Amino acid sequence: MKSVIFAGTVFTFLCLFHGGIARADEIPPGGRLVDVHSQSLFIPVGFDDNDETVIVLDGFLPDTCFKVAPAIVTRDLEHKRIIVEQQAREFSGVCLDMIVPFTTVIKLGVYPQGDFTVVTNHGEMTESLPVKRASTTSSDDHLYAPIDTVQVEEREDGNFVAILNGRFTNTCMNIDNVIVTNHEKTIEMMPILRVKPLADNPHCGMLVFDFQKEVPLPSVGTGSHLLHVRSLDGQSVNVVFRGRSISNNR
Repeated sequence: MKSVIFAGTVFTFLCLFHGGIARADEIPPGGRLVDVHSQSLFIPVGFDDNDETVIVLDGFLPDTCFKVAPAIVTRDLEHKRIIVEQQAREFSGVCLDMIVPFTTVIKLGVYPQGDFTVVTNHGEMTESLPVKRASTTSSDDHLYAPIDTVQVEEREDGNFVAILNGRFTNTCMNIDNVIVTNHEKTIEMMPILRVKPLADNPHCGMLVFDFQKEVPLPSVGTGSHLLHVRSLDGQSVNVVFRGRSISNNR
């Protein structure tokens, strides 16, 4: 018995020496669901009543024994209130005593026209979610370029740029222009797709090829910001950045 206690003591000491925490073993093998508070709540601007609305939560997990789980979303359409609580799974074992950044994109679904309120952290954070009536019967006002990933980089002069990466599927596709709108905490980016008329361009053909486009970002203040980029498939690419790019999530 002494040898077992001694071995356990040495193991715990080694874990602490290397910055680890020995988590209690009463946690189920599949982990224990717990609430996780977020440091930032972002709501992109410009959703219509035919859009898939999304919000973005950004924060830190307590240590490496926590893994992000799906958020709990409660909808109260009568009072136009949406409650979102981020969840994580806590696992047993040896954990590094260090916080772990996370960014989650939460799809809320399609909502009717109106001004909604999103609440999280058990009421600590609230943001408005305005939904406008769609101006067209199509899903979007514009055709957007097919964007796969986005990086945000800070240049030596302190300005930020967004690097858009995607795939065209026709040789007559290109980006006509990019509409950038700054909404303080969030920046909305709409890369407008241009497809040359096939009748006027007989050499156009189906071909999948990569493209990249660099777009300057407007000046931003201190703190975290969300870059919300629309894409052709009806989704969006969302990047939370502060200083340098730290996340990239669809």
